Amino acid sequence: MSDDATKERRGLVAKLSAEILEAYERALRAGRRPAVVRLVGSVCSGCFMRLHSKLDNHIRHRRGAAACPHCLRVVYDPARLAA
Repeated sequence: MSDDATKERRGLVAKLSAEILEAYERALRAGRRPAVVRLVGSVCSGCFMRLHSKLDNHIRHRRGAAACPHCLRVVYDPARLAA
């Protein structure tokens, strides 16, 4: 990895909560590629399983991202990025 890429990664990691960073690393260790996927409707786009309404609401209105209980990937709401 180049120095610029390393600096960029460190900057991005600093913005993540410890919970999301741990979920990301857990997904990578489990061999989940990609480790970060979109929330589409109420479905994880990594494993295509419907998320519980409480978790769906949590991602959409509070955090913007959370670990999928089915596949361990980090699921994010793309609408939160646009805001």
